[in-house]
Amino acid sequence: MYTRFLGRTIWALLVFFLSFRAQAQLQVRTEIYPAVELLNVIHLLSDSVETVPSTYAIDVRRQFQAFKDHPAVQKAREMVLINCDFPLRHSWCFYNFPDVQLHLPDTLWAYNKYVTTVAVRDYFKACMDFYRDSRFWEFFTAYRPKYDQWIQSFNRNLYEDGMLAAMDSLYRLKPSSKVVFTLGAMNCNSFALPETGDINPAFKGISTIFIAFGNLHRSKDTIAPAFYSPFNSQLIWHEAGHVYLADLFRKYEKEVMAIQDIFNNSEDMKREAGAVGWAHYLDENITQAVTSYLRIRAGVVTKDVEYKRMKDYYILSEAIIDIMEDQYINKPAYADFDAFFPVLLRSLTERARGR
Repeated sequence: MYTRFLGRTIWALLVFFLSFRAQAQLQVRTEIYPAVELLNVIHLLSDSVETVPSTYAIDVRRQFQAFKDHPAVQKAREMVLINCDFPLRHSWCFYNFPDVQLHLPDTLWAYNKYVTTVAVRDYFKACMDFYRDSRFWEFFTAYRPKYDQWIQSFNRNLYEDGMLAAMDSLYRLKPSSKVVFTLGAMNCNSFALPETGDINPAFKGISTIFIAFGNLHRSKDTIAPAFYSPFNSQLIWHEAGHVYLADLFRKYEKEVMAIQDIFNNSEDMKREAGAVGWAHYLDENITQAVTSYLRIRAGVVTKDVEYKRMKDYYILSEAIIDIMEDQYINKPAYADFDAFFPVLLRSLTERARGR
């Protein structure tokens, strides 16, 4: 099935590919971010955080084993909250490598329920010492050829498989934020930072999408990390979709909130949404609708399987796909998703009213 997907996608977008890298409307790059690796090295040595096994993890432990009792490692062992997600999300507090600087966080937002900002600041200062004491940059530089292989494997999905082109051709917008896909072999979960500038002003206007090796492949000590996977269709199209939609949700904020009754009158939606509000829930449903439409069209997954997967949380996504297919996909009426967005909102309202 995936082979057929490659063939259909490449042939369908062949003309576009000839100039795609220069014309892509979403500005992207793929990288291995040093601070993510720095924190994961310390987490691995602490043996207090779930990390993903691979040949890379073996190399890391061999290289840094002499620092297993470094103060930074000890602080990692003692931290009240430390996991796949935290404090990895704050890796971008470290910047300006190799002459690394540290932006001390003022708040940890929801994580302050579990750990103080002062504790994380102290931990990050110790991590700065680890960076210097362990000569981390020498290891990072020496490993760069293998990091480049990770990037090349992921970029096959982006460019050769046409995932970026397919997304651009549907939204037809140039988002105000740039996207950085950050790859990590040891962290156990993927995540997204819609505005990395909230972590560190040096990254204002950057949306970071972190792709974890462990989410793509079954891992063990004898496997070298690689980031080419059909599942990237979900991660890339869904998380980058939020970047396209962010500008539209700002532009049409009043129109979005004007149809909140769709949400207020549905106990199922409110239950699935949990603590998030209507705008966030609608954003999730639209980006998943686009993602699922593209996955089905590309042959990554069948319609029945994808719709079943959407059924619980993404209650509006199936209706959104129907509206897109009826009024937007391959239709000349709307130049881009911006022009179509108010129509989508009105159509959702009409459906909710049974019209």
